Amino acid sequence: MAKQKMMGVHEPLYGVLLDDMELDQHDPISLQPFIHAKIEPEIAFVFERDIKGPVSVPEVLTATAYVMPAFEIIDSRYRDFKFTLPDVIADNASSSRFILGDRIENIDNLDLKVIGSVFKKNGQVMATGTGASVMGHPARAVAWMVNKLAERGQFVKAGEIVLSGALTEAFRIKKNDVFSVGFDGLGAVQVVFTT
Repeated sequence: MAKQKMMGVHEPLYGVLLDDMELDQHDPISLQPFIHAKIEPEIAFVFERDIKGPVSVPEVLTATAYVMPAFEIIDSRYRDFKFTLPDVIADNASSSRFILGDRIENIDNLDLKVIGSVFKKNGQVMATGTGASVMGHPARAVAWMVNKLAERGQFVKAGEIVLSGALTEAFRIKKNDVFSVGFDGLGAVQVVFTT
């Protein structure tokens, strides 16, 4: 809900993650390709089998191979991220890049609804959140997306990555910024930005 409010939209939406959008957390990230990028913490789901709608939260969890800590970098062709819902859909939901942490975790070991996160910029806590910040449960957001895809005859394939949605608001990225997010029981991811 915080993300929807920040983005000025009244309902969830989704974009597409392409292979060339993935960045390595161990490599400094240049700001050159971006317009006015922001970063947000997410939980990444990776699926062990195809998942087709209609589905519910338990079905999403059953199909999940593992989850990972993640960041999504959002960027927009629209000044100050001001747009209508059709605008942002046309702009791939502002999705620009994503970064995965090194740790993978079986969901049987986690309660994703209450998993806590601490989001830091240059060592300072900027926001905290729980899995429930994403539609009440991150797997509910994934189920919503899978069901929307089904309306178009599409589905999520085994091995594909789905980011479940921002646990907090997104923050603007500047030169030399270091962002990190730590999740209870899921590890952390950290990124460094350069010019």
